[in-house]
Amino acid sequence: PREWARLLLPDGSDSLRGGPADGVFLGLWLNRNDGKQHILPGGFDGFYTYFASEAVSYGANPTNWPQLKRWAEQHGKLFVASVGPGYNDSKIRPWNAGATRDRERGTRYARWWGAALDSRAAAVSITSFNEWGEGTQIEPSV
Repeated sequence: PREWARLLLPDGSDSLRGGPADGVFLGLWLNRNDGKQHILPGGFDGFYTYFASEAVSYGANPTNWPQLKRWAEQHGKLFVASVGPGYNDSKIRPWNAGATRDRERGTRYARWWGAALDSRAAAVSITSFNEWGEGTQIEPSV
């Protein structure tokens, strides 16, 4: 977080805040304590969950999203839930089979969207674009 703080905190040595490169900067929430360990000290405006498999990280598990939303509200941060249609990276990471999630003919994708909307996330990101190697593309493939 120290490197990010240099850029994202208003008093950071190379702060982007208030300048032409200022923006909304989101950190990645992976583990249970990432808020206090990374998001706050790094100066992020909020965080997103990225992964399309709840087995990958604490943040990627939709059952944790209401708690993450509450944390974000308590700390004045944005919570962005990430949804994906499924996950299967076994062709490029054969050791990661435990993270595989079946698409369930679209039901899983709809369920994750429902969880994202129910969490009242500030925004929703779709983990899919060009992730053919991880099986998260939305369109059908052969």
